[in-house]
Amino acid sequence: MGLVGPTAQPSLALGTLRRLQTEFADNEGAYIKSRFQRKMRITILILGAIPIALCLLISLFSPRIAQIASETDLLSSNELPRKISYAANFGLVWGGAAIGVWLLSIMRIMKLDFHNFHNVEEEQIDSYTRVIFICLSTMIFSFLIYKQFVTVSIGGIALTDFYSSPVTSFLFGALCGASGRALPSRLHREAERLVKEKEAKD
Repeated sequence: MGLVGPTAQPSLALGTLRRLQTEFADNEGAYIKSRFQRKMRITILILGAIPIALCLLISLFSPRIAQIASETDLLSSNELPRKISYAANFGLVWGGAAIGVWLLSIMRIMKLDFHNFHNVEEEQIDSYTRVIFICLSTMIFSFLIYKQFVTVSIGGIALTDFYSSPVTSFLFGALCGASGRALPSRLHREAERLVKEKEAKD
């Protein structure tokens, strides 16, 4: 390896080490990435795809659901179909956030190399916990926007009624999920701001 002896060549040893690292990354990296992505796909199927499918069905059949509820005297309101649709759209926010986490994990795992294969799970948090955490953070942030405690604009357009459209709800959730650590940080800042405003009023 060129590390010992009277003719030691550390530079040669370093080159050999780097070749070994590259060989390991090529041989073992695909297996490690594939195993991680298999786990993520199962997680996203359970926490993302299934909720999205259910919410789309509820949104699609919301007029019929409202009609049945009215006929059986369970609920009676002219705005019931719209409320059901809004509830389904908030479910799409959850599903979109899960998809966003998955996309972020794909982008992140593509950058893995020999030195960080051991840390394929970001911050040593398993996939279920990470997806649930981001989805819950996204839902809390969504309700803050819904109650107008927080204002968010994208491209100069204020997202004050994102929940009125299934597509917009899904995209909003996906963007929040793909933001990674930025969302919990923003949520923490907004919580601090609201607490300070409450203390100032008192």
